[in-house]
Amino acid sequence: MRTAGQHCTQTQVICGNRHCPRCGGGARFRWVAQRMDELLPVPYFHLVFTLPEQLNALVQHNPRHTLGLLFRSVRDTLATFAKDPKHLGAEPGILMVFTPGVAS
Repeated sequence: MRTAGQHCTQTQVICGNRHCPRCGGGARFRWVAQRMDELLPVPYFHLVFTLPEQLNALVQHNPRHTLGLLFRSVRDTLATFAKDPKHLGAEPGILMVFTPGVAS
């Protein structure tokens, strides 16, 4: 029987947690290496756009409309900056994901 990482409360059983550096570290490393092989040889940028807390009630009342406005605003802003030769001079590829309830 394999033992768990030192941080685990279970001493005789592997915890199986993918975040555990000993129990899940190898699998995580292999997964990241596979994802790195899938990346295109171009620069990537990770940007985060947030709404102020004061708009939470508005988003809850009409999420389709307010989040649609947010996504269109983000798209238009990124496209404007990216097309400018002073910044990137290209048309960006954009992937947007909404993650509700994530606090910074």
